[in-house]
Amino acid sequence: MSKKSEISSTLNINLNLKKIAYNMVATGSVVLFEGAVGIITGSLSLLGDAAHSCVDLVSSVISFVSLRISLKPADENHLYGHGKIEYIGTMVGGFTLLFLGIMLMYESIVSIVSLKEKVIENTAYIALAYVFLAETFRTVNSYSGKRGKGKSILTSEFFHALADMSGTFVALAGVYLNNLGVRGADEAGGLVLSLLMVYGSLKLMYGAAMELTDYVPKEVLPKVTKAVEETKGVMAVKEIRARKSGEDYYVDATVTVSSKLKVEEAHEIASDVEQNVKKVLPKSDVTVHVEPEKQKNKEE
Repeated sequence: MSKKSEISSTLNINLNLKKIAYNMVATGSVVLFEGAVGIITGSLSLLGDAAHSCVDLVSSVISFVSLRISLKPADENHLYGHGKIEYIGTMVGGFTLLFLGIMLMYESIVSIVSLKEKVIENTAYIALAYVFLAETFRTVNSYSGKRGKGKSILTSEFFHALADMSGTFVALAGVYLNNLGVRGADEAGGLVLSLLMVYGSLKLMYGAAMELTDYVPKEVLPKVTKAVEETKGVMAVKEIRARKSGEDYYVDATVTVSSKLKVEEAHEIASDVEQNVKKVLPKSDVTVHVEPEKQKNKEE
């Protein structure tokens, strides 16, 4: 990587960290304001929406700390760097979200069973308006995140903000219908929000689990294989393996070349393979093992 690229990458990482920090501030203010109004007015929809935001706050804090740790360079105990740590943070946030989602679901169901008439003060609408503005900021802030380390976290924050926005509309509907005299509307809003939380947490944990188990998108390997096969001097591709660590890919390729080539010529082909792979997979570390073509014939 050139000096210019390193500087650009560092700037992008620092900007992503700042964006996550801004999201933390916005979400924290939502938790405090909406939660307080929810307690004062007795609205389960508001409390459910605040709980959802509280989980996002915890997730953002974990993501911020995880990203800072993931920036540490490779060492003797982590030869592939610390890129996967951010997904561990995402997994923890997902578990927290799942737990609170189930708790909110239970509370909503209990409240629906023991249904009581109630009137929610208009202060709730002021809280919901503020929440909507804060979530709009989070959505735009996360969507404009730069590439590189932390991009996956900001993508997760973006979808969290969208989910929270839809949850805010559910809370608004619950409060409004409740005040129109529709019994159970507020409690039903809390139940819908709990279902959204459970769904979001499962989706979040699934994505993190795939990253932690060396998952590679299905379109990656065919592109890499084609790039290797089309490299001048490569007679056959024996094996290609790839794994992902954070935003980086690690590719191992074994190819056969003519047995008539000199060591220097075989090395040049290996270098060409590496460069061609990096054209289709820019953030990759490529290891190429070259075998003479006659070795393959002996094995057969």
